[in-house]
Amino acid sequence: MGSKKPDRSRKGVSTVVGMVFFLLIMLAALNLVLWEFVQMDAYQQAINQRSTLEWERQNEILEITELSLTGSSALNVSVANKGAVMTHLVDMWVSEYEGTTPESQRVFPISYYVNPGETITNVTVDETFNALHTYRVEVVSERGNVDSYMFYASSEIRLRVDTVVTPKNPIYNTNVTVLIIITNNETKASAVHGLTPNLTITTTGIANAELKSEPSPSSVSFLQSGSSTFFQYIYTVTGNTGDTLNFNGSYVGAPEGNFAVGQVRITHPLGAPGAGFSETGLLTIHFDQNSFQYTHWQNQGPDPAWTVNHEEGGFVWWLTFVNHGIHNITFSKYCILVTEEIERNTSNMNQEHFYIVDPTCNYTTSREWINRPWPWTDYWKYYVATAYTDMSQVIPCNPTGDFQTGGTPTVVKFAASDPGSNYQALRGDWWLDWGYTEDVQAMVYLVLYYEYEGQMYSQTIPFAAIHFS
Repeated sequence: MGSKKPDRSRKGVSTVVGMVFFLLIMLAALNLVLWEFVQMDAYQQAINQRSTLEWERQNEILEITELSLTGSSALNVSVANKGAVMTHLVDMWVSEYEGTTPESQRVFPISYYVNPGETITNVTVDETFNALHTYRVEVVSERGNVDSYMFYASSEIRLRVDTVVTPKNPIYNTNVTVLIIITNNETKASAVHGLTPNLTITTTGIANAELKSEPSPSSVSFLQSGSSTFFQYIYTVTGNTGDTLNFNGSYVGAPEGNFAVGQVRITHPLGAPGAGFSETGLLTIHFDQNSFQYTHWQNQGPDPAWTVNHEEGGFVWWLTFVNHGIHNITFSKYCILVTEEIERNTSNMNQEHFYIVDPTCNYTTSREWINRPWPWTDYWKYYVATAYTDMSQVIPCNPTGDFQTGGTPTVVKFAASDPGSNYQALRGDWWLDWGYTEDVQAMVYLVLYYEYEGQMYSQTIPFAAIHFS
């Protein structure tokens, strides 16, 4: 019996089938690996995107730098981008409070792009704002970042107040400047809105203050934290020497006791206007060795008048005045220089009056012989070249307001026999009427009438004595 041979075709088929299964298994595994890599990549991309968004959000730094209010309805906001990425502002929220009680909250859609380091202004919304309420303003970016800014009603904040009044010792009937300085030094307050000054005045004696200039500015819409503002008033003050005025500065709605006082004390230049002594009044005599001078018929000088020849005649007395007011002074024609004899061993006090003459009159220009019946003695009558025109002699003030130094020294002359006359005073020859001899003295004083700021004043100044040799 012969042996059976194996079927080789069957063996080849099984190998092929096995290989196919192996390839299918490998493809399935490879596909799983590839899918896993795709998923891992997508996950990593999501993580990277989220990290980028978080980095951008953390590096987006918004800051509201300033608010302003136009009228009561237009809110203007300035926003700075202090971060490293561009920001897109999408909303503005405005929350209103009465005291600490929330009243309302409103959202306003906006769209502003702000580059890093850039500040945009006039981010504006229209809304009515109550000066007695407090508001919180918030700006929101597309990434969800928020910055807020509070502005309070002035009645809810105790602000610092300073009141400064200059000068401290004003002269009667002059102006003072009052400054109310308000500082927002509250750490909780980003800003205060609706700030209006309030000034009250208390006085002593007869002191009075007349408002010359309304407060400037009249109000401030916003006062930022750490900032100051001032309101300026101008008053004209009057009163007696030593009277005081207290200027109590504050702001409308301020908490009780939140004010500051600036005090001034009324003075007069060297005393009170109209008083009768040389150390008082608006005018003084300027003294140096040549300040009191005279001319006469025989000498057109002028020469110092401290010693005068008793036989001379036709006197024109020259005096130098200083005006210590802050306005010019104008002399009336009734201003008089009076000489009064000091006669030894007798009660007689002979007087002579010399009225003011025109500033151009340097000396008497002519004379005539007058014969008088007994008991009058014959004498010479002297003439002044130009009669004084009433209120024509001006004594200037110091334009800088320095009342201690006063204005420019000004020469005023006295010679006339009557107000506005071109005759020289009755006695040019002293010895004829008064019987003067050598070694006689006469006191000299002034009776002045002048206009200052539209008002007439009088002043008497005893200032010198003459020796007749």
